[in-house]
Amino acid sequence: MLTYAWVCQFLAVKYGYKMADLGAGRGDGAMILSHFAKSIDIIDGHDGQLKLARRNDYFCPVKFIKMDLEKESPTDEYDAIVAMEILEHLENPEKLVKDISKKCKLFIFSIPWNCPTHHRPNWQWHQVHKRIFITKGDVMEMLGGNFDEVTLYYERKTIFSTKPFKAPSRIVGICRQTQDTPAL
Repeated sequence: MLTYAWVCQFLAVKYGYKMADLGAGRGDGAMILSHFAKSIDIIDGHDGQLKLARRNDYFCPVKFIKMDLEKESPTDEYDAIVAMEILEHLENPEKLVKDISKKCKLFIFSIPWNCPTHHRPNWQWHQVHKRIFITKGDVMEMLGGNFDEVTLYYERKTIFSTKPFKAPSRIVGICRQTQDTPAL
């Protein structure tokens, strides 16, 4: 939840975004994002999560979409797409990122950083995380040059920095399209 609140600073420049929250789960993050949105599509692959998300109060119109992000990607165009803690669960996040880059001008994501070594060392990460990002190069390779500007922030507990910590817990990426794109 803190990460959603932190990324809102990148949305505050312009209210009234058409947004999508990928892998939104129960919609808690989408509730925060809805303060800045003209509309928001809450996208998740699980009926149970979408059922829970429908119980929330949002500050803009919301559409609930069941979608397997491993097999498909959003078809609408958006001002911003947010994907918090979801890319590591995909076999091929590069395909989703490439598709997303054609559908929005702002893409904000977070991924666990260096999971196997920095916390829960005995936990079987491969059971839920299909991809592990250990270096900045791993993250940039996943993004595949699909965005004109990429800024990576390293998070440790509640502190965010553009310089790596000794043991950050996640990376938050802010990706922008500055050139003319098919979206918007």
